[in-house]
Amino acid sequence: MKVVCHFSRPLDPALETLLEKYGVSYKRFEMPDKREYASFDIPETSPAYAAFRQLRPDEPAPIRNAVFTERERENAQWLTCAALTAKVELQREEDSFTCSEPFGEGMARHRTWNGGPFYVAKPISRKPNQHFFTAYGVEDHLFCTERAKNLLEALDLPLAFQAVCHYRTGNPIGDLYDIQILTELPVDALELSKSEEAFTCPVCGKQTFLPPLQLRLRGAYLEGMPMICATKPVFGWGGNYAARINLISHDLYLYLKKNELTRGLRVDPVELIG
Repeated sequence: MKVVCHFSRPLDPALETLLEKYGVSYKRFEMPDKREYASFDIPETSPAYAAFRQLRPDEPAPIRNAVFTERERENAQWLTCAALTAKVELQREEDSFTCSEPFGEGMARHRTWNGGPFYVAKPISRKPNQHFFTAYGVEDHLFCTERAKNLLEALDLPLAFQAVCHYRTGNPIGDLYDIQILTELPVDALELSKSEEAFTCPVCGKQTFLPPLQLRLRGAYLEGMPMICATKPVFGWGGNYAARINLISHDLYLYLKKNELTRGLRVDPVELIG
């Protein structure tokens, strides 16, 4: 694993010289105020990273992202699994989610999926080899095509599939299902002591944790688990939705690869601890 830092910063001659000196690719773009910016990625262990932090020591912390090799994925016993593309544009969200502990008009502390169907206005547009998707606001939720559904059902996994429906007619939109992962790990399975940030609800005291760069789990809790499961919904970004992290086993990952179902998925190794 390597940690790659993403920056989006004002572009001046000193920064441009530094990026070109270290061979860092960057994208130029203009902000509404006409100031020119650069967007670029630098590995945390790269000399370019140290040089940049020295050039701009007061810059805010970057967006950090863990990057794994395919060999690391294939050697992992367990992996996290999330869809990369938010192609599912939800409608009638008030019918799919329950809001609790309201404050102010139209606002709430917690937003929870109620188990009902999801609604969209039209079928999604996708590439032929793309079979998994997500939706904005529920990034932990997996949606899939009929082909992916059939291949997963063949494994007799603890999953339920619910057709995504048209928001006006209530009928299935066709070739789109939400996947319900029915097995959850207990909270004790999670190692959260190194979480970079935690958020506490001021009303009920419920905590959510910033998702880690690499999920750490106590391996004993995974013994006897089915090939797909999920954590409890204890992760978040400071908002009102608590997310789960989906988990798949080594064997399920190889099955997805063999059947060409991994496009559109982010699959990262889990660190197992005693």
